[in-house]
This record gives sequence, structure tokens and C-alpha cells, in this order.
Amino acid sequence: MVILQRTRPETPGGGTIAPVQYEDDVQLESPIDEAWALPQPEPTNLIAAWPRSQPPVLDEIVAALSRHFGQDVQVLDELDTDAPEIQWTAALKLPDTEGLAYPIMVWAEPAREGADHPPAAAGCHWVLGIETMLDQDDPVTSHHVLMRTIAGALPIVPAILDINTSIWRDRAELQRTYLAENDIEPPADGLWTIQAVQQQSSETVTNPRVWLHTHGLWRCGLPELEMLEVPTADASAAAMLLNDIAEMTLEQRPSQPEQVYEIGVDLAVTFQPWESVAPFLEQGVPGGESDRQGEHNIGHAGVRAVVCAVEQKGTYRKVWTWPEQVIRQLQSGHAALYMTHRAGQRQAALARSRWASFRNAYAAVESGEADATLLVKVAIAIDTQPEQPRHEHVWFELTGFDGDIALGTLLNTPVGAAMQRGQQMRIDASRVTDWQVQSSAGSFGPEDAERMAASMKL
Repeated sequence: MVILQRTRPETPGGGTIAPVQYEDDVQLESPIDEAWALPQPEPTNLIAAWPRSQPPVLDEIVAALSRHFGQDVQVLDELDTDAPEIQWTAALKLPDTEGLAYPIMVWAEPAREGADHPPAAAGCHWVLGIETMLDQDDPVTSHHVLMRTIAGALPIVPAILDINTSIWRDRAELQRTYLAENDIEPPADGLWTIQAVQQQSSETVTNPRVWLHTHGLWRCGLPELEMLEVPTADASAAAMLLNDIAEMTLEQRPSQPEQVYEIGVDLAVTFQPWESVAPFLEQGVPGGESDRQGEHNIGHAGVRAVVCAVEQKGTYRKVWTWPEQVIRQLQSGHAALYMTHRAGQRQAALARSRWASFRNAYAAVESGEADATLLVKVAIAIDTQPEQPRHEHVWFELTGFDGDIALGTLLNTPVGAAMQRGQQMRIDASRVTDWQVQSSAGSFGPEDAERMAASMKL
């Protein structure tokens, strides 16, 4: 039995919907260690802005979805709600497709007045709500397929709000991210967002601290992640690390509290329940117990894991601190994080599919039309396990091309790979996992190929 229910007290539409039960013998289980087990993964909630003067009608939504799939979409039930402003609510069974295993609930309601809509949705007076559960075995694909389905089936929708992350995506981004005609999936970090809450400065607070925390991982069956007491000067680096660790937990679940979680060669952190850390924060430091209380803070309580240093401070009790040493090692350039298999595959596919853009940039530099430094990243094996060897992704500075082969100089001595800084290498495009072009017009990677061409006039 699946129970789909809105878990957040408010949505841009403003209504609430009673829990709905579907008798389809589906059991939702969170494949995670008991220490971080969620009572049930959070549903994914989307709000699609509706640009017409009249609200969307159930029949037209079902027809649009049926055309998108090329198969009939089944209406499981039309449901009553407690909110008079909601025009209708229905449970739909989509055709069997990879990533969308569960029924979806859809409804129509007025857009909330005064809500922070993007320009694309500012004039929309109605919204279409969508709620479902992600496939816990592969939430990245599941979320991608859901967004592609709604954006593709309803091309008149100018923007979609992902309530779990509070992020709006307008039509241009939907087209670019979810409807592009290629086999490259969106980045995994579209599933969550990282929010930062900074301590207020005062005469007594000269080094404000920042509370970093995610929203969106609960729907993946994972604990939300946090870092506490991060100095403002280190907030950006800490947020990047937190984002990388969040992506790692999709492939390698969080370890039990106090156990070591390896995130790179000689780099590790540990996870602690927020209840073990927050009560000991100084008054006024964000992320304390007062920030977890009340209905408006419901998303800041629950199952949340604080990312901490492995080393503990204190004589009479354990004091968990933010992973300062890990960040310092990364900033020094003498340490590297592991890249998830999924992230590595995606970035490599992007780099290779847009290799021609990189070669165009080199041609402009060689001809004197542009001034830039070109870098190429290559995956180098760091162990000899034949089944699934680990790789370190290392950067080379491009020195030229020999036909289709790139020539490069290793920029840094790798942490694990048996190579030395300054070593020369011949690099076939099939081995490239990333590239960068650093010029006075900006720094560009495979994601920025079009912007690079315009900025550098390639």
C-alpha cells in the first residue's frame, strides 16, 4: 500500500490535500542503515504554472499525458478534498516506464497571490499540482523522467516549481535540462539544494558562523545533510564539499554514526545525528535546537546527518566539529575527492560530446585570435582491481594536438596514481573526462560550450 501525502505545511497554490491510499500492493522501503532510516521517503511535489485564464481540466491533462507516452493514462480515482479552492484531484496510473513506478496525484488550484514566482510564471493565475514517490533504487533517473514527462507533455507550462527544493525552472531551463535531444542526463544535484543561514554579526560576534543544510534528499530515502559552525570565509568551500558528499551518498549510503566515511584518498568524515550536535551550539549560532522547533521548521528536524571531522575534540565528552582539515587539504591542491561513477560518466559524456568546441578554442589560441589556457582531465587507474578499478581524475595542460591525439603536461602530482607533475602524456579523446578553457572572457567547461563560443567569438 502506498500512502501519498503532502508533507509540507504550505505550497504556492495554498491548498492541502488529504492522504490518499492506493491498493496496488506496493511497499515503500528505505534501503538504508537503521541509524538513518526514514519512516517513509518524502514524496516529490511539483507545481506547474498554468498560463490560461481557466484552470486546467482533468481530461486535457490525461489526454496530454497519453499523447506524450503514446499510450492511455489510466485514472485510478477522482478524489474529494477538504480545500474548497481545489478544483479537482485525481490519482493517475502512468504507462509502465523506467523511473515512474508509482501512481501520481494531480490537482488544479489557484496560484497563491504574493508568492515569489519567476517572471515566466508571474501572470499565471492557476497551477497544476503533481505528487508522486521516486523510485528508491534510482531516484536520479526517476526525478529526471518525472520532470521530462510534465515538461514534455505540457509545453504550454512556462515554469515548474520543485517544492522539495523550492527551486523554479522556467521553460528555457526545462528545455535545456530535461528535453534536450541527447543521452546525457541532468546532474544529480538537481535533486537537492543547499541553504545557508548566517549568524548575525555584532560587536561580540566578529567571526560569524554559517549553517549549511540540504533539502531534497529525504525523497531519495536518505538523511538530509548539514554542516554546522562553518566560518563565513569557508562557507563556499564547505558548501561544495557538502554537495559532493550528498552525491556520494546516492551510491554509497551514509555510514553509521561515528564510523569513518571515506570521501577521497586519505580523506574521511563522519556523520552524526543533528540531535547529538545542535544542543551544544552557542546561543545565536544558526542550526541550534530553536531552529528545529515549530511547524515552520518541520524541514529542519527529522532525520538529518551532520557532516563532521573524524577527529573529536574535548576531554570529558565528544565534541564534533566541521571537517576543517578536509577542506584545508582540498584547498591546498594536495588532495582529491572521489567522483561517483554516475557523475564521472556524465561529465565524460559531456566532455567528449563537446570535444569539437574545445578544439575550436585551441584553434583560436593557436592562430592568435584568443588568449587562453586549455586544460584536459583524464581518469588514471589508482589500483589494479580488474572488476571495478578506481580512478583518479587528473588535469593536464594542453600543449597541442598530433592529429586527433591531444598532448598534455601533468599539472600536479596525483595523490594515488603513479605519475609525477610535469609528466607528458598523449591523450586520446576517448579517455577525456572533462576539459576547461580559462580565458579573459571567463572559465568554460563542457556545460558552457555555447556561452564559450559566443564570449570568445569562436
